[in-house]
Amino acid sequence: MSDGAPWEQWITLDSIKFLYLENMRRWGGPQSEPVQGCIEGALGAAYSAELYSTDVEQEGFVQGLLFAAYLLFYVATKHCFVDGNKRLAWACMTFVLLNFGLTVTATDDEAEAFCIQIAKGEIKETGEVMVWLYPRLVSLI
Repeated sequence: MSDGAPWEQWITLDSIKFLYLENMRRWGGPQSEPVQGCIEGALGAAYSAELYSTDVEQEGFVQGLLFAAYLLFYVATKHCFVDGNKRLAWACMTFVLLNFGLTVTATDDEAEAFCIQIAKGEIKETGEVMVWLYPRLVSLI
């Protein structure tokens, strides 16, 4: 189902729901419906960050990375679901980057530790997320 939101070129609500259910099926935990408007809010904030970024003109700017980083940060910190938020945050970020022909090189342990740091508030800003992700980006094209 499409609501015509501008971020749907990279990820849809249906894709996020699928990623959530797949993660819960694979790793377990109590499934829940998201808090109303929570995922949409994360998507909107991430899209605004990408759209209004002043870094677009800078050398080394990677389109989609800012959106993916903000989405990772917001999904991990807003706790839209009862369980599985960190796993979903990583899956959403990966999904978005794949749409740009990118992936992140990190072990499962590194990814888990990183998402835990975000969720616990040890990583307080999306700029820190970008600093962690950028050197780990790999082009698939």
